[in-house]
Amino acid sequence: MITILPPEIVLNVLRYCSIQELCGLLLVSQEWNAFVKENESTVYHAAAIYHNFIGPRTTLEEAHSNCTGRWLNNLKGWKDLCQRWFRVEKSWEGRGDTPAKSLLRSTGDDVHRFKLEERENERFVITTHRRGGLRVTCMDTDTILFELGKNYVRHFAHCEYGNGFLIFDRLHPHALEIWRLESLDCSKLHPNSHYKPDEMQLNAPLRIADPTAEFPRRGTFAPWALFTPPNNPRAYRFVYPTLLIGSEDGQELYLFDVPSARLEKIIPIPAEDDVLDLGVHISYVELGARHVFVCSPDSVLIIPRSRSSERGAQSVHLNFPSADPGLRIPQLVRHYAARLVPAFRPQKNDALREHIVTAPSLPEQSTALVRLGDDPQDFTAVHVSPSGKDFVAITWLGVIYLVCDFERVFRGEKTFSDITLRINMDAPASNLAFDYDRVLFLTTRGVFVLSLHTVPHGIIAPHAHAGRAPPAPNPFPALTAHQLVHFRSAHPLRLVSCAQLTRTGVWLDWSARALEEAEGRCTPLDEDELLGFAAALVEENPYARRMVCHIEFAPHGLQTSSAGGSRVGSPG
Repeated sequence: MITILPPEIVLNVLRYCSIQELCGLLLVSQEWNAFVKENESTVYHAAAIYHNFIGPRTTLEEAHSNCTGRWLNNLKGWKDLCQRWFRVEKSWEGRGDTPAKSLLRSTGDDVHRFKLEERENERFVITTHRRGGLRVTCMDTDTILFELGKNYVRHFAHCEYGNGFLIFDRLHPHALEIWRLESLDCSKLHPNSHYKPDEMQLNAPLRIADPTAEFPRRGTFAPWALFTPPNNPRAYRFVYPTLLIGSEDGQELYLFDVPSARLEKIIPIPAEDDVLDLGVHISYVELGARHVFVCSPDSVLIIPRSRSSERGAQSVHLNFPSADPGLRIPQLVRHYAARLVPAFRPQKNDALREHIVTAPSLPEQSTALVRLGDDPQDFTAVHVSPSGKDFVAITWLGVIYLVCDFERVFRGEKTFSDITLRINMDAPASNLAFDYDRVLFLTTRGVFVLSLHTVPHGIIAPHAHAGRAPPAPNPFPALTAHQLVHFRSAHPLRLVSCAQLTRTGVWLDWSARALEEAEGRCTPLDEDELLGFAAALVEENPYARRMVCHIEFAPHGLQTSSAGGSRVGSPG
């Protein structure tokens, strides 16, 4: 074929070849080897698009700047880019480099919530704290760049961040402060004067690492707006450019455009029970491309963003999972749910342990020991994919719901039972994250990463496990699961309050003492010592002294050295 067809047609065919197929092609003959090498840039540029490493119009410079970290420094070309991403994907599957662990000690030992900025010229972590205050810490140098005092940002404050905008709740519980990065170009933005910062915000007691530095100063924020919702906010979520606020008092959702500081829409929350109409208790809210999600103890309400603002107006919404008879009884859901069991297979590294998603071992008719009652689902969090098609929800009772293309239920094409994979972890679940085709969640038994492999043309083929029955239905047949081995201690896991997922790593608040114990550098505390602390959250408890911890899956050998973070353990 290579001697018969024009080169441009051959190159067009190679656009549909995976990296593995290209490697095999190099071994077919000297002619193929020479052809691929002669057109190396074109061939591997197409491979990067094929595997979703980059977008169709992304340049090599943009591919470097759009990705986080320094592991793409000194990039030599498209083939080099594909090789480095291949190593990242192998690391996530436990078949590559051992993930490196580091602690950002300047984030403090009382971290409550944190958000990440990984763009090359910024690279910082924003933290709020149990004892109050807000801090911005440099990822590279582990130093404080910006800080708002404990008397200004309340204890246990929540925060949101995206595209240079920071949102947190102030001491007055009825208002949300919005700040912007100094480096953000706001010349074309004209915020609504109705929501301009007040005097308290403009005179906030802040500390800047280097006040004499030239503008814009790295990691430094300035007041942008102050949003006081019509009713007290209960929970909020920011997905640029929209801030979603849920009010339990008013049973309303507010959609607020942050760059323009404008209240775009008020959506009434439909009642979970049309008969009693007691109002929805809001545990969590989430914002999708076309829907908003309200997480309550009993269910997850899915409401189209196009819903009318008129209270009482007829509109279609979904109540998950009680809209489906097959998922209505929590006890039976847990009984029939799939399980995660360890895979008895040698691992490439000792930091990840592979698990298998398998059908429950009990016969389906064996429900004699299932106690039926009025137990709630106890939903604690829900997250939607960036595409707005899939979502994941977790319950305090340890059930993980993975729902594939839920809009088919709106259209009447499927039921939730048809498109939902349920996994019973048999342990309370918390701290959910869903991005880059992966799900991160914590239970009191460990930290788990599920790779859904819904993106076409993945580069890692899942292992086959003979003798294990797959769950049915299984809308995610290529799913793989791994547990982070060094994060299995039950006492520290109960205290984790935040976890984040990036394309190359996992972030969570963790105790330095717990990490040292997991790596064998000190002996674990015994039960008598733990009881001596009287309460799990007292400051004397070393497990309660939690700072931001980073588990990095990017290739270590390609990273340049920096002073950031105290490296823990061997890079492998």
